[in-house]
Amino acid sequence: MYRLINKELAIKAHIDLLYRKDFTVFGRYWSEPYLQHNPLLESGIAAVRASKEKFVPIYIIKIMRVIVDDNIVAFHQHVTGYPLVPDIIDLDIYKVVDGKIVEHWDVMQLDMRSDGSQAMLDRPTEIADREKTEVNRRIITDFMNKVVLSGKSDTLADFVHENVIQHDPRMGDGIHGMKAFYSHRPGAKHGTAYTKLNRVLTEGNFAITVSEGTTDNKPYVLYDIWRLENEKIFEHWGLTQEILEVTKSDLPMILE
Repeated sequence: MYRLINKELAIKAHIDLLYRKDFTVFGRYWSEPYLQHNPLLESGIAAVRASKEKFVPIYIIKIMRVIVDDNIVAFHQHVTGYPLVPDIIDLDIYKVVDGKIVEHWDVMQLDMRSDGSQAMLDRPTEIADREKTEVNRRIITDFMNKVVLSGKSDTLADFVHENVIQHDPRMGDGIHGMKAFYSHRPGAKHGTAYTKLNRVLTEGNFAITVSEGTTDNKPYVLYDIWRLENEKIFEHWGLTQEILEVTKSDLPMILE
């Protein structure tokens, strides 16, 4: 119940701000000290409000799925109309404490699947099987440790459905496309390698893994969204963003 209350509050704040363009939400739903992990913004409500007042009026937001784990609420969504990057897949993550939003992380990536293949945001949105939240957390944690981080892709079939539906433009379709992608190891000059699992957020049949790694030997934050059926990974979405050495807030970009 506690986590669903946090989810409801974050949804109200998110919709009032981004859909209704109501900037009074900061007085109702936000609280100082507001910690900011977006690398381009300082911490504090004043900085985020100034940014939203500048850009939100021209945003068009489509929320696809909302996942809550304890007091962390994540929005997986499509953003269009942003001047510098007009077509974005975005993951906004809020921390809620005592009925107020007190911290924020995000990752943004260009929508790279406009060729008629499985779009980066498509398919199921509803949360199911909430009674399996902890079971699915263990499955995803084991998968990340035993396959993704260890490089033992021969055990992939223990965790992943053969016809896994793939929305990540970095991977080919099916289990074979995923196996090829996870063959990259740390230190490789090309491809993506995972080096650390920071967090597993789980609600029912959905999970989000927060990881660190490299892409073409540059440091990246790696967010993966998984949908499970019958205790196997059945669908996958992914977002990545390069980690900047310096952020406006002096806080790390990645959710610990």
